[in-house]
Amino acid sequence: MRFLWTENDTLQVYRFNRVLFGERSSPFLLSASIKTHLKKFHDEFPTTKECLNQCLYVDDFISGADSLQDALEISTQAVSIMNQASVLLRKWTTNSDELRQLWKCKGLENQLQDNPISPRINSTKV
Repeated sequence: MRFLWTENDTLQVYRFNRVLFGERSSPFLLSASIKTHLKKFHDEFPTTKECLNQCLYVDDFISGADSLQDALEISTQAVSIMNQASVLLRKWTTNSDELRQLWKCKGLENQLQDNPISPRINSTKV
């Protein structure tokens, strides 16, 4: 993208070297960049790579797992994969106290999610 700037009656042409935040194409470019990054991990972490590919939108990762061990593996591998792209995944939430403790031991930032609509129902977000 280029823009014109006048200074002392002199017209100067400048060009952005980065994608502008808020530009219409920004979400598409982010998605394309992440999908390109994920291709590197097809052999090393195939399940987590596919999970990120299907369940990540912009900076939200919403997924689940069949077991506690699977959830821990996917979340720690997802953090590792995205860290290599300088993308920080944080604010992990689950309705499993055990998984929350395991995340704490692994150093993953997690938070207890309050449900303002129905406080008796635990929300699940992994």
